[in-house]
Amino acid sequence: MIQRILLLAMVLVISACAPKYSYRPADRPPINIDRLLVVLDFTQFVDDVGEVFDYSMTDNRKRMEVLQSDITRVLQDKGYSGQIEFAMLASGLGFNPEWGFEHYQNNELLNDLIYPPFYIHSPFSVDVQDELIRSYIDAQRIATTSVSEDTQSYLKRVRLTPINLTPPSDDMRSVKFDFYESVAVMHVRVLVPRVSFVKAMGMSVVTAGLTLGATSGAYIGVAVPMGRPHSTALLFSNESGEVLWKNFTLGDITRSSDNGVNQFFKDFPAKP
Repeated sequence: MIQRILLLAMVLVISACAPKYSYRPADRPPINIDRLLVVLDFTQFVDDVGEVFDYSMTDNRKRMEVLQSDITRVLQDKGYSGQIEFAMLASGLGFNPEWGFEHYQNNELLNDLIYPPFYIHSPFSVDVQDELIRSYIDAQRIATTSVSEDTQSYLKRVRLTPINLTPPSDDMRSVKFDFYESVAVMHVRVLVPRVSFVKAMGMSVVTAGLTLGATSGAYIGVAVPMGRPHSTALLFSNESGEVLWKNFTLGDITRSSDNGVNQFFKDFPAKP
């Protein structure tokens, strides 16, 4: 009995000392969002006997669809029904574009390597897509910042660059937009590497030496900390660039045994 109590006490101490990553500005009035745009990137790749990793387009798309459905459900429960739009569905954003992966479709190995990003789907013009990608990469740095007394002021004052959502005239029919709406953008990333410790170490060492220009500062050495799965999300106002909410966890929220997606979005601001 005493051993159990001591073990519970140790767990509580460790939990209390662990860094916290969920953030919402404490003194901000209720958020009025008319339109919520979501950029979702899901990427899973696995180890191989050779020097490259394996990427299954079939598996990634299937798991992306499930995650997209779960996020939609959670946001609807928060009051955003009818206001959610997936601005971009992607896989492999921020990876070194020169890093080739063996490519599988329906468990069949294809002849040619595939290079990141593995796919991008968006109803917006390519100009808007490029802005969304740059914003997504910037958001990762902020999303993985721990929340403490020292970082609260930083998270409150940091601003993301608003996305220019005005489509070119020839795209007006494909994207409907009310310019009087209050728009927020949320970047979600779930990264699931299944790699050996040795290869993760090698990957981290090799990619840390790559030039930042090739990947806008988001190379795999940062994106895959020691080959561990992780999930991030960041919501910001597209008018002011202000961070409205963020979260980060080491783990794959789609595989959590305790309803990980619900738990991850527990503190997401509900619509007033």
